[in-house]
Amino acid sequence: MDSLELNIKRLLKRLDVDRDGTLLIHEGENVPSHYSRRYLNIFLNIMPEGTVSIMGDCDFNQSIYSIEESPFLNNQERIVLSAGKMLQLMTLKDDCYFVNHPSLMMASIGHYSRFFARPFELDFPYGPESLFNDLYDLDATILIIGKTHSIYEAKYSYASSQMVSICKNTCLQDQTLKKYLDYDIDLERLTKQIWESPLMLYEEMDGHRIYGISYRKMIDYLRLQNDIY
Repeated sequence: MDSLELNIKRLLKRLDVDRDGTLLIHEGENVPSHYSRRYLNIFLNIMPEGTVSIMGDCDFNQSIYSIEESPFLNNQERIVLSAGKMLQLMTLKDDCYFVNHPSLMMASIGHYSRFFARPFELDFPYGPESLFNDLYDLDATILIIGKTHSIYEAKYSYASSQMVSICKNTCLQDQTLKKYLDYDIDLERLTKQIWESPLMLYEEMDGHRIYGISYRKMIDYLRLQNDIY
């Protein structure tokens, strides 16, 4: 067992992650390219009964104002432009399933991968009937390799709020401009709160860090910090 796998296992133990747990992984841009394949293989090997999901750029296919400004992309082109290296490598595997909502760039392998890929309503991709409600109920573990500027799944903290602002958003699906309802949230502020929270754990990994936090604890913390009810 190399030091990278040892440090990952140590972090998962600190986070109380079991072999049948659920991971949601973000890969920062500062992670050296040759680590991406190593990380993916390690996560799949140590979670044989669980689910490994990877999040890409969920800003890429939203706030689309016209088809002319955002010409149609086939699936492979969209993956290249909005998925990190580890997520691109995951898509090469036969048992990889994409999340169904067109505004989300996320794929999974493992126990719940097909369940996460089921159809969802277009409105409120971070709402109470969304995939992120499943991740909250499962108490998924968020892992962040390096640093990321947007922790998109934090938006779910407003899913139970009666006071949240609602906006119209747009995305492309099947060469058609689709409109849907979404939460109008300051994601940058939520992400900053997460990084400053006492819940974020980390381990050093050969010149960079891998961070981890319980999704349920993260959402409950954000609701408390922002008086969301």
